[in-house]
Amino acid sequence: NNAGGFGNSIVVPGQEPLTPAGLANATPQEQKQMLGERLFPLIQIMQPESA
Repeated sequence: NNAGGFGNSIVVPGQEPLTPAGLANATPQEQKQMLGERLFPLIQIMQPESA
């Protein structure tokens, strides 16, 4: 089910897609880094004052 309107990966131009399998194979610290690297550019675009 795609209730949130998002697919199974987070895609940021210039970066490899972030997939559930990629996160599952990473350590908690790597997961945090991977998520932050994908979310920050999106937040910077949508909410620049919060970035």
